[in-house]
Amino acid sequence: MFDKLASLAERCPIREWIVPKLSEYVKFEEGSEILGVSQGTVWDWAACGELPMHRNPANEYRLFKRSDLDAFLKKTARPIKVTK
Repeated sequence: MFDKLASLAERCPIREWIVPKLSEYVKFEEGSEILGVSQGTVWDWAACGELPMHRNPANEYRLFKRSDLDAFLKKTARPIKVTK
């Protein structure tokens, strides 16, 4: 058993073992609501690397970090022009 753990430790640095706080992440649906776009648009942005996507280590759900969504909004958001 210890041989297996030692082998795993050599192959996977300890930083990869750290489980993130899942409260800092949202699923696709909530991410699309925060950004105000469809889930398909969020998928496209994530697929081309414009929006960082993460995986839940327990169930492999695709997640977005709230701070990444906030940064993306600040970078891409434009004010809405209101006409009277």
